[in-house]
Amino acid sequence: MPRPPRSGGDLGNWGRGADSGGRKFAANLDAQVREALASGRLVPDRADSPSVIRQLKYLGTRTGGDEALLAAGVPKSTLRRWHREGSRPSGANLERVNRAYWQLRGSNLRFSRGRPLSAEVRGAVAPQVRTRMRGRSITVIPITGEQVHPQAQGAQQVAADKHHTASERTMRPSAARWEAFIDTWATGDVEAMDVEWMDYAGDIDSPPEPYFEVRHVGFMV
Repeated sequence: MPRPPRSGGDLGNWGRGADSGGRKFAANLDAQVREALASGRLVPDRADSPSVIRQLKYLGTRTGGDEALLAAGVPKSTLRRWHREGSRPSGANLERVNRAYWQLRGSNLRFSRGRPLSAEVRGAVAPQVRTRMRGRSITVIPITGEQVHPQAQGAQQVAADKHHTASERTMRPSAARWEAFIDTWATGDVEAMDVEWMDYAGDIDSPPEPYFEVRHVGFMV
């Protein structure tokens, strides 16, 4: 089991800073979800999405809303009728509105790059992301040598004493591990994501501490 971080002592709170594997994982997944939504490669199910009333309000108050609806397959005549009569979508148009909403929202989310996705967005996409990630690999590039966080010196010494040098690793997490990653990411709980990652560091190598803080966590959604 990985050595848990603690307040004070040799490790301090190492593993829960800006370079923690959990935060790098979450940031990469956020970025990929933004791009997948914007490109239309990822469309949450309607059951996991806001109501059609909320979706139409969003599309009607954002630049590009009509264009997104037309691109999703809503006929021009139908769109004009909605605007003229205020009627609501039905049948296949419900799916088209859902697709248009998420494509436009994904495009707009690009402007908030660098900030975590909201709990609403993460919760909506989580079921599909969970399915897509099963069987995928993760590449981890650790922070080593002079780049290591000062609080990590104790753990780096543990690695050196065992004649081990932390290096890039590519692994395929178990289905259960992926489930735990996505479930924790969806909650938006940063500390829980860090703890989940530190658990995973024990799967990467032993001792696990050099993989608590990393330069890069790579995978494809």
